Amino acid sequence: MALGYINFNDGAQMGSVRDKLNTFNNSVVQEVNGLITDVHNLENTVAQQGTDITQLQLKVAILENGAYYEYEKYQNVTVPSDTYNVVGALARNDVPDGVYEVKFALTYTLDSVTHSAYIRYSLDGGTTWYEFRREPKDKTDRTAIFYAFPIDVTGPDVHIIVEARKEDSGDNFEIQFLDIILDRKK
Repeated sequence: MALGYINFNDGAQMGSVRDKLNTFNNSVVQEVNGLITDVHNLENTVAQQGTDITQLQLKVAILENGAYYEYEKYQNVTVPSDTYNVVGALARNDVPDGVYEVKFALTYTLDSVTHSAYIRYSLDGGTTWYEFRREPKDKTDRTAIFYAFPIDVTGPDVHIIVEARKEDSGDNFEIQFLDIILDRKK
């Protein structure tokens, strides 16, 4: 193969070649920058699609494994004293990770117009407690309480405890119904 060259004798010819090379180089740089921008956009799209796929896989797993719904029902529980006593519990092992709704449905009577009913619950087996109290208006009132809230479950075990006490040990405090529900939402 023979190698040849062109002898540029005047500067005008060399300037023309230089201008053409600069124009070519600038167009290559613009094309490469455009490709780099396209690659970054594709990387962002792939990352978003990866997140979407993960969410879809979670939803498919929930559908394949079925909804996770657990409950315990208690009826006619007498609260015996003015110190807390367990009136219901829901304990499950191997609970799948996810967002759950905890629900309490409670109906009770307390034969006092001056003393309160105290109810508390724990979501961690009795380490941390959340308490509220109710005062009936009439001795014959049947009071209904419904309470629901979301929690994130990231461990295999769930242990919910509900306890109750009466302000005065001489009062009659009867829980007719208590439902503790654990319902997976996602």
